Amino acid sequence: SMEHRRGVAALFGACFVLVSVKLSLFKVPKGQRALVLGGLQKLCGVRGEGLHFCIPFVQSVHYYDVKPTSVMGDVAITTKDNVQASIQIRLVTKPDENRLIDFHNQNGEEFLDSSLGTVVKSCTNNLLVLYTGEEVVLQRDEWSKVLRSLIEEQLSKRGVKLVDCSVFRLNFSKEFRDQLEAKQRKQMEEEQAKQQNV
Repeated sequence: SMEHRRGVAALFGACFVLVSVKLSLFKVPKGQRALVLGGLQKLCGVRGEGLHFCIPFVQSVHYYDVKPTSVMGDVAITTKDNVQASIQIRLVTKPDENRLIDFHNQNGEEFLDSSLGTVVKSCTNNLLVLYTGEEVVLQRDEWSKVLRSLIEEQLSKRGVKLVDCSVFRLNFSKEFRDQLEAKQRKQMEEEQAKQQNV
């Protein structure tokens, strides 16, 4: 009957409207941002915490945690004078909210610790090969600042913001440490001798 068809059509229409409304609403949780992309991955916007609309089947929503996260890693290095050592570095990073599309394009939905590790190892080795083992120890403040700038620049290309970079520990062989201590002791003794002769 005609009334039955109208009732079924109205029911389907109501279901379609409800499903469309449900699919068009999305909530961004606290500490996250949503990247809304249209057809051909065109950026439609970045949405902050709260309830938002999107066009179902046309736009896609990708969620990113924008709270800082900490990663600690060891990097094996070889210095200019072929001294081998291990450096422990701690990074605090987060996606750059102003460049979330770059973060998405470079890293996908997840930025893995292994990606950070690759950047840190590359920057550390490329920098410290310019220093001798002794310089790595004695000029730590200087090269630490340069290292931070290098890491920050590389991560920025991936849409990642560097919040903090700290060199925690330098691990050299006992033989190298003993040689360095002996050299420093000798220099101190020479300085003391010069002062006594004056």
